Amino acid sequence: MKKVIVTLLLCLCCAVLAGAQGIQLSSGYLYQRTQTQGGGSKVGFEGGRAEVAYVLPRHFAMVGEFTGSRSNMNSQIYDMTLLTFMAGPRFEMPLKKKGNAAKFSPFGQFLVGDARGSSGAFPKDGVLVATAECLAVSVGGGIDAKIGPRTSFRLFQMDYMNTQLPNLYGTHQNYFRIGAGIVFRLR
Repeated sequence: MKKVIVTLLLCLCCAVLAGAQGIQLSSGYLYQRTQTQGGGSKVGFEGGRAEVAYVLPRHFAMVGEFTGSRSNMNSQIYDMTLLTFMAGPRFEMPLKKKGNAAKFSPFGQFLVGDARGSSGAFPKDGVLVATAECLAVSVGGGIDAKIGPRTSFRLFQMDYMNTQLPNLYGTHQNYFRIGAGIVFRLR
């Protein structure tokens, strides 16, 4: 897993060296939901998302994303904290009217990185441990609405994320995530 994270950090550094045209910082609310295999119960997580994006030429960007969320099951056995660290490419297509700056900017992205579950019950070698780590993959998109020269409101961001944290029902989770937030452009 450390090799994946190092590779992603190198990609972000290359984006900076390749002549990033701007930097975007964003943060916002995140809700994600998954269904346990075998158990059939749905688990919701609430938390936040923070991103840094290095804007490249031709509507591309390299994105680094951190999310932190807590399950809302209100159970000492199944409550869990989920942290993700992911990075990858984003394609943004500003919608322009003739002669006007873009007011809306839809985007799509593909991210890969690390997911860490803690304060849970993860089976490992026949015993339950409190923490686990695995690969996380996410694909999705959203729409930003410009509200100022360097500020946008993220109307929504929706994505699908797959993790493989060990649990009592298998090792495969499909998360459907939705959120909103604020975006600041530094240059």
